[in-house]
Amino acid sequence: MSVVLPGELIHTQHKTIKLGPGLQQSADLQGKASIIVTRAGTLEQNPKGNKFWVEGNSRRVRAPIANLVSVSHLIHK
Repeated sequence: MSVVLPGELIHTQHKTIKLGPGLQQSADLQGKASIIVTRAGTLEQNPKGNKFWVEGNSRRVRAPIANLVSVSHLIHK
């Protein structure tokens, strides 16, 4: 279990793994597959070590309607 941030690469010894939330498989310019972290949190894995996911405590922030800002343009005649 380690803290990971978006953009970090994950290295593993297993050839066949399953990726859960917060991880994405991608290929570099040479065609080598790599695992990239897509959200911040702690990297978790099952006891066998063939399933990985990121546990995070992020929630979507929604502004209350009272906090909306109105933008307008004044035109001089």
